[in-house]
Amino acid sequence: MQLDHHQTIAATHGNGPLLIIAGPGSGKTRTITHRIAWLIQQGVLPEQILAVTFTNKAGREMRERIGSLTDAQNLTAPITAKTFHSWCVQILRSNIHTLGRNFDSHFSIYDQDDQVKAYKVVIQALNLDPKRFVASEYQSKFSYAKNQSLNPRNYLASLKYVREEDKHTTLAIFDDYHKLLEENNALDFDDLLLLSVAALSRDTTLRKWYHELYKHILVDEYQDTNKAQNALIRLLVYGGDNPATFDWAGRSLTGVGDDGQGIFSFRGAIPENMLSFPKQFPGTVITKLEENYRSTRQITSLANQLIAQNINQLPKNLFSKREGKPVNVVEFATSYQEADWIASRVAKHLNHFPSSPIFIIYRTNAMSRSFEMALRRLRVPYQLVGGLSFYERKEIKDMVAYLRVIHNPADSLACRRIINTPARGIGETTITKLNEIAEDEDLSLWEVCEMADAISRHIKINTKTLAGIKAFQEAISTLRQIQPLKELVRQTMMQSGYEQSLNESGKEEDLERLENLGELLNAAAEAEAEGLSLGEFLDRASLHADSDKIGPEQVNAALVSLITAHTVKGLEAHTCFLPGWEEGILPHARSLESEADIEEERRVAYVAMTRPAEYLYITHTKKRMLYGAEYDMCPSRFLADIQDPEIRFHSQAHSLAA
Repeated sequence: MQLDHHQTIAATHGNGPLLIIAGPGSGKTRTITHRIAWLIQQGVLPEQILAVTFTNKAGREMRERIGSLTDAQNLTAPITAKTFHSWCVQILRSNIHTLGRNFDSHFSIYDQDDQVKAYKVVIQALNLDPKRFVASEYQSKFSYAKNQSLNPRNYLASLKYVREEDKHTTLAIFDDYHKLLEENNALDFDDLLLLSVAALSRDTTLRKWYHELYKHILVDEYQDTNKAQNALIRLLVYGGDNPATFDWAGRSLTGVGDDGQGIFSFRGAIPENMLSFPKQFPGTVITKLEENYRSTRQITSLANQLIAQNINQLPKNLFSKREGKPVNVVEFATSYQEADWIASRVAKHLNHFPSSPIFIIYRTNAMSRSFEMALRRLRVPYQLVGGLSFYERKEIKDMVAYLRVIHNPADSLACRRIINTPARGIGETTITKLNEIAEDEDLSLWEVCEMADAISRHIKINTKTLAGIKAFQEAISTLRQIQPLKELVRQTMMQSGYEQSLNESGKEEDLERLENLGELLNAAAEAEAEGLSLGEFLDRASLHADSDKIGPEQVNAALVSLITAHTVKGLEAHTCFLPGWEEGILPHARSLESEADIEEERRVAYVAMTRPAEYLYITHTKKRMLYGAEYDMCPSRFLADIQDPEIRFHSQAHSLAA
């Protein structure tokens, strides 16, 4: 397939900075690879070209495409097409000694799992409660801070609702974590970026060497760059020279992306890096790829209307020449009706288009449960992409464990899981001792907890720990008296202290866990309405959790994917369903106070809207179950952004023609 006019302009740009604004489905990767091939045709040596991507898959695809375009040219060296991190490894393997640290060129690289394990070692060495000081949460928060190039002390100072005592402890964890890494001659992923910036900033000779090596640099997904990545590009491009007087002869920088798809600020991405590209690199030529080759005219027209409402953006006019069916916006009375109708429509599409993929794209993971249930009822195979199935999530398993102990005190496995969750000062050593007593005396762990006063006289249990055991025992005893089912689940969340601990943390992941607990309340309300007992409710949860374990052959066979709007970026499907377009869902409740956050939520909606090739259904409800109660919902403000005569609006699902 030949390049179109605008793709050709971008691919054959000469010297100087170029910003390619590439809308969804506009042939971005093809344009980049043709540009690299064109540079080589102009006499640029392959080793002078650096293409930076965000995923290894994108890098591989780019190298393969370049190879197919340049086979006949007998290249003397390969193109460097790497992720930021892999390119930084290349720098540091040869130059880490310049930083004056205790690392050598054989350093290990710690991925996310390795980092979490390292934090666990540090937390244990500091004699901290691992239930309160959770290693994965520290890995997440400090990764975010590093991506923002924030000093940990400044980062902690900016956090609300964190006690000073906890800030001091957190700093100790951070410092000891880095000491541990240095002792192990290891770097984490974020260090790869930060130390590369440090090396290039401090060492003029090193900076100039790379500046002279890479004379043509291409950066994909520029809207997703963070502060450190943007700094790396500037160091490479300018080599320390003044941007205002920089000589671009024989040099180019190509930034490619779509600021309309900048949806990862929570990971440290800064869409402003792309918006400010012309200011950062004076003389920038802007080329827009606006023709969408994926979706129909009806879909691209609405997506264009939506994103046009954002003020802080680089203007673009997405269009498609391919005619298709109207977009359907369907209103339902309840979220149950919404889920059932979508599942039914999915089944029909699978009959009509048996080999065409379908996405159900929602804003939050908590929304997956209703669609999982509805698809199962119709025996429609599906895969949950990018996350655990509902009943496999930690907070759900924790709360189900509470309910199991309430229902069956002999369940020592469940009791062990939650006796110190949230933290009550009951350490692993004490729990092990209690378990040993239970086994020796042929008792359940719960029965041993009931005898805590007597047992404390025979084994060493301090006052704080004893108080924690008694508080746990009293809470379970009180909860055992509560009915009906939904109220029991609600009170369990409250009286266990679980809900409070998540609320007080203020962490993004804990706020999402609260949403999932709210969805568990919805499940309890449904079960109560069906007349199910606590035992029957727990049976249902266990059976669903077991059936969530889909084998590889089922995943490969499943054409239906349940996926969040963030995870779906870069993917496409024949048909897409976008549920939950209501205020508080999309845009999310946590984003309603800030115009910048609203604009990011609109970009999230834009990404979701531009995934389908043929059919797009957007749905919303008048009432939705949230946290176990039914709430009146208002249609998303984003629906007002896409008013169009060709949209089919339906107030009831049954009015939609098949």
